Amino acid sequence: MPRTVKGPPQYDAIFDKAEEQLDRFFQNRQDDFAKGIIRISGERFILVRGAALSIEFFEVVKRLFTERDERAAAIAGRLLFDTAHALGKSDASYFHNSMGLHDPISKLAAGPVFFAHTGWASVKLHEESNLQPNEDFFLLYDHPLSFEAESWIRTGKLSDFPVCFMNAGYSSGWCEESFGLPLVAVEISCRARGDEACRFIMAPPGRLADHVSRHLGQASGWAKMGFDEELWRSLGRDWAREALLEKALRESEMDFRHLFELSPDAIVVWKTDDIIRSANKAAATLLGYDDPGDLIGRSWQDFVIPEDRPFSAANAKKTDNNGGSVQAEFRMRRKDGSQFFAQGRLVVAWDANGAPVETIAIARDISSQKTTEAALREQALRDQLTGLPNRPAFLARLQEVFSLRRRGAAAAFAVLYIDVDLFKDVNDTLGHGAGDRLLQQVAARLRDGVREGDFVARFGGDEFAVLQAGISEPADAGALAAALMKSMAAPFEMDGNSVRVSISIGIAFDDPEISDPETMLTQADLALYRAKEEGRDRYCFHAAELDQRVRERVSLTNELRGAFERHELEVFYQAQVEIASGRIVGMEALARWNHPQRGLMMPGTFIPVAEQAGLISSIGHWVLDEACRQMRRWRDEGIAPPVVAVNVSAAQLKTDHKFDREFSEVLAKYGLLDGDVELELTESVLLETTQEHRGIVERLHQAGTKMSIDDFGTGYSSLQYLRSYHFSRLKIAAQFVTGVPGNSGDVAIIRAALSLAREFGMGVIAEGVETAEQASYLLLLGCEHAQGAYFARPVPASAATVLLHQGRIGTGAKADR
Repeated sequence: MPRTVKGPPQYDAIFDKAEEQLDRFFQNRQDDFAKGIIRISGERFILVRGAALSIEFFEVVKRLFTERDERAAAIAGRLLFDTAHALGKSDASYFHNSMGLHDPISKLAAGPVFFAHTGWASVKLHEESNLQPNEDFFLLYDHPLSFEAESWIRTGKLSDFPVCFMNAGYSSGWCEESFGLPLVAVEISCRARGDEACRFIMAPPGRLADHVSRHLGQASGWAKMGFDEELWRSLGRDWAREALLEKALRESEMDFRHLFELSPDAIVVWKTDDIIRSANKAAATLLGYDDPGDLIGRSWQDFVIPEDRPFSAANAKKTDNNGGSVQAEFRMRRKDGSQFFAQGRLVVAWDANGAPVETIAIARDISSQKTTEAALREQALRDQLTGLPNRPAFLARLQEVFSLRRRGAAAAFAVLYIDVDLFKDVNDTLGHGAGDRLLQQVAARLRDGVREGDFVARFGGDEFAVLQAGISEPADAGALAAALMKSMAAPFEMDGNSVRVSISIGIAFDDPEISDPETMLTQADLALYRAKEEGRDRYCFHAAELDQRVRERVSLTNELRGAFERHELEVFYQAQVEIASGRIVGMEALARWNHPQRGLMMPGTFIPVAEQAGLISSIGHWVLDEACRQMRRWRDEGIAPPVVAVNVSAAQLKTDHKFDREFSEVLAKYGLLDGDVELELTESVLLETTQEHRGIVERLHQAGTKMSIDDFGTGYSSLQYLRSYHFSRLKIAAQFVTGVPGNSGDVAIIRAALSLAREFGMGVIAEGVETAEQASYLLLLGCEHAQGAYFARPVPASAATVLLHQGRIGTGAKADR
């Protein structure tokens, strides 16, 4: 057994009691004693070691005890612990008052302090108790200490780590930890006289070697002890690493507590019994309580709406099973009974055996978020301009009615697809603001014109739809369509302007063979297209033959898109002649499509398709370019006709806002003059174009471009444009020439056209002349120029070149034959 030295008499009883208990504990444990270790469960670590110079000392450290006789060891450790606590406080106060150190020794910060002794042994004191940072830190010693008051404070280096020096008669001693940093004590020298007083330096582990080296060189009257610099550098690194880890753990625990208390989210913790054990201030506020303590002892489920409790509990179970966290939304009730939507995340903590021990719930009020989401959903299903439901909302309602009807739970229904006729003209003439106001008024009339159970929506642009439910036959849908069209008869008042518009309607009636709502909507769209084709301001029902026509048109559109790449389009030319002599006075460029399966297709077949598909601008520009290119070739050969005529459709002029500039660029490209190319515009072009497009016609005239009115007399409109625009020629439509000379009405129209042309100083040319009789009678009426099969059919450029080389057509007509 160890032999302890006798300290001051006042300590004898204490040490004797401790030694007696240690003797009993260490009986038959010489191996443990040789190592200098006594393990005490949950308390401290007592290191007993015989040292050179006949010195024994005790130091208290924490370590778990895993061997038998725990109770006896715990009692011994507690006794030594309490004794050291009392002695340390009294002596610390004495030395503080005597030496005037810069920090109170009696208020040392809890934390690791490392003691090392180069001549005797390396001993570590590790504080791991539940002491708070402001409690005293102490060591058990067997001889009073005396301090030599030295520190960096004295040298003015306040920013550096604290370093303390102390002398100890028979002890390794202790020192303060001024800034919460771990310090290491190293004996660096003893008095040369041979007494037992020694000097220690205490410093942070990472700075230990530097401080020791510095002060070894300054020792005066002291014998230098053996010092292994590299050893102490290595020990310092190890101690520093462990100290930092422990300090980080303490700080982490403190950070969690701060986060728990200061978190804006509600946090509650419960064990496996679902009873709340801890809650923060935010949790109390969320649930309408003043104090978090009011939540302790209650079940989390008490605050969840009963209907949502299975959902909440299921998520908690899911969390347990998955070993992670899960997020859920559920309704909760406050103390005052009010309800709110909460979003919560449940996190489960596990013990060493993998069993759940507690659950942490983090929750926040998302009621305002839910309100915003609902508003956004409503906004997503409503047209912002008119306030009507939009296309997605209509489709959802149609799907609902469609499903009910298929289950026999609803009456028949119909879909009305509605389009505002010529709406683009209102936009182009009065501006988009006026167009928007018109759509709002149209929407209001549609809404007022349906029954309460009907569903009105705006699909976008000038398209609307009505779902008419609870009807018995198609006639009911026809009656509603007629009523809606009638509601548009009164003019719309906008910014002092009275605007009249009509609507076209396509109707698809409920049919058991219709497979889905989208198909029904497509059928209504096809019927709408037919209504527009037939002249607008009318309604049409969908029919099987309409499907076939539309499929044919769609197929033709797709084939036309690739016609350019496959070089299937070609320009033909038809000669315009002087009737009396047969002399060629012009060539008209006409587009043809050499379809690989359908053969040679006329413009009347594919040009309307091109206009509908938005291809007319590309085709029109290509025809113009080809015609100018050919005119250049003929001019280079010296056989060019006086003029080449090119048709311009209303759709082309509407979609191409820079047509006049592009026309000038093509002429310049081939070195042609403005009078070399004549543009043929039908009356419909002048009737359907807006003021903006009429400005294009005016600029063309100012540039000296020749323009003629094609199919004159078919527009059924005012002849105001004859006075507004300066045309070079009128082209009498073939439908009037066909009746000559037998149809007196056709003859009268031709006479009137000739008279108007003379009054306005325009030339006249008749189209569609197929017989010598027609040619002779036209000449008799005063029409000098004509074109048609009687003279020459449209032919490719090569054949037209042959005609131009001849200069005239062989069948000249005379007025008397």
